[in-house]
Amino acid sequence: MQRGGIVPHHDANLDGIYAKHAHSDASHDETKSVSGTEKDEEGREEKNVLLRRDAVPHILELYGLPESAASDIYRAVEQACARLRKGIYT
Repeated sequence: MQRGGIVPHHDANLDGIYAKHAHSDASHDETKSVSGTEKDEEGREEKNVLLRRDAVPHILELYGLPESAASDIYRAVEQACARLRKGIYT
């Protein structure tokens, strides 16, 4: 993202998944997600959300992804949780 290779954009459907499958407090419990805010380069607040595992089937359906993609998404969720526990995302 810092080099412009990934450009974030708003997706109302994905926001709906976040709203349903993200935990609302800042608990670091690995079975829950964590949400918080930080400032982007232009001083705007950005919300960062880690999803729970139960969001994966909804993401597959939303984007028409094959079931085989689920393992990659589950792995990404687990990696994010592990990094959170280590304090990398604080």
